[in-house]
Amino acid sequence: ELEHDHRGVWRRDAGGVLEGHLEYRLEVADLETGALHRRDERIDLKIPPTDREPHSRRGFPVTREVALAPGRYQARVVARDATSGSVGSLSHDFDVPRVEGLRLSTPVLSDRLRRAPGVGPELIARRTFPPSGDLHCRFEVYGAARDATTGRPAVRAGFAVQFADGRLLAASRATPMTPGPDGTLGRTLGFPLGKAPPGRYELVLVVEDEVSGRRVEAREAFTVGGEDAFERE
Repeated sequence: ELEHDHRGVWRRDAGGVLEGHLEYRLEVADLETGALHRRDERIDLKIPPTDREPHSRRGFPVTREVALAPGRYQARVVARDATSGSVGSLSHDFDVPRVEGLRLSTPVLSDRLRRAPGVGPELIARRTFPPSGDLHCRFEVYGAARDATTGRPAVRAGFAVQFADGRLLAASRATPMTPGPDGTLGRTLGFPLGKAPPGRYELVLVVEDEVSGRRVEAREAFTVGGEDAFERE
């Protein structure tokens, strides 16, 4: 997932729709074996008037998937404005854990919801948010044991949002998670940022498997800044 500030792309106004062209290369390198996954793509940006203000403040998200085995990786992205030739790049190191035991997905944090109802938060790359609206989180649980009688998992999940010094901004006790129609154990939660003082925070997710007795945590750091938070990142 990457988020592009399209204000750096040359655009022309075509009947009220801003148009531009972005070329990018995504490389994901295995830091142990040197194996490389590469993808080149061109994105034609067409931004109607109704979307100009949100994208100007928060960027344009681009989501791509790469199937990876467990290991240590580095993702590198190079983006180029096809018209002006301007170039930008970034890199990110990350781990892909082994698929075993009770575990959580990486929490998705976003201050936007997808337009279609009931599908959860929109994927974004940034972790700095203005002190307004709600912050949404989506996570999934894998590897839960199944009850011998019912054949179903029995998992409870709760969360806390705390300042860097440990003070709480929001919290919820652990409550049962209900599998979806496809068996997925997932939950979407949210909490307001309207009264959150600027600073660094941490979301702590706690999941308990009542069948196996196992317990896991996931922690995701984020920052609350001013209304111009995106511009300062």
